[in-house]
Amino acid sequence: MAVVALATGLGCGDFGGVEPPPNLGPPLLALVYQGTSAERPLTELRLHPSSTDYRAAKNRLSQPLMPDASVDISDIAPGYYYLTVMRKRLSLPESDMLALTTAEPIALVSGRYRVWVFDESFRVFDPVKNPQD
Repeated sequence: MAVVALATGLGCGDFGGVEPPPNLGPPLLALVYQGTSAERPLTELRLHPSSTDYRAAKNRLSQPLMPDASVDISDIAPGYYYLTVMRKRLSLPESDMLALTTAEPIALVSGRYRVWVFDESFRVFDPVKNPQD
C-alpha cells in the first residue's frame, strides 16, 4: 500500500505552453535527496504521462538514494511528465510507502532540471544548460 500526495505548485519547470530555448541540450534530471533519515532512502523516481499511471512507469533509480546524495537521470525523451518520488513513510521495516507526485505535468523539454527532494515535498527548478551537451 502506498500513500500518495500531490505536490502542488512545485513544478517550477512548467513553462505554461512556452517552449524553452532549444540550445540547452537534452533533458537531464539532477536529483538531490535532502531527506533526514538514513532508514528512509529515496527508493523510486518515476516519470509518467498522466497523474494516475505512476505504478506502470519505470523506476529511474538504479539503487536507493540516501540523504544528502545525488544522481543524474539522463536518457529522457523530451515531453511533458508527471514526476513521482517514493520512499518509506516511517523508519520501520513494515512501513507503507509514501509517493509524492507533481499536481501538473512538467515540461522536460531541454536542459538540466534540478530536483530537490525533501521528506514530504520536492521542488523542480527551471532548466539550465545541460553540461553533457
